[in-house]
Amino acid sequence: MASGGNLQNQYRNFSCGEREPGFSIQVWFLGPKVGINHMPRYHFVVSAAEHTHDDPDGVHLPNHDAARDHGNRIVCELKDGGYSPENAALVIHDEMGQIVHSIPF
Repeated sequence: MASGGNLQNQYRNFSCGEREPGFSIQVWFLGPKVGINHMPRYHFVVSAAEHTHDDPDGVHLPNHDAARDHGNRIVCELKDGGYSPENAALVIHDEMGQIVHSIPF
């Protein structure tokens, strides 16, 4: 099942006109909630001269600003852990592959 809270379980009663009065069935629908926007997925890629660390899964975040904030936290955590390559950056891509931010180390 998809995550991120953008799916909704719904059931609806359908009456069958040719059946006995009051006969109904329940059908479950799994799909996007009507009127709810899709939350975009952002990918955080560490790009350094000697290597690149891809992020194939990414993270669902509401917008570019939230992605930048999340990226800043990642850079701080990596630096605090002793990771500080020369000329490296955390490059943030949206789900279409477009670069939305680049944060230097």
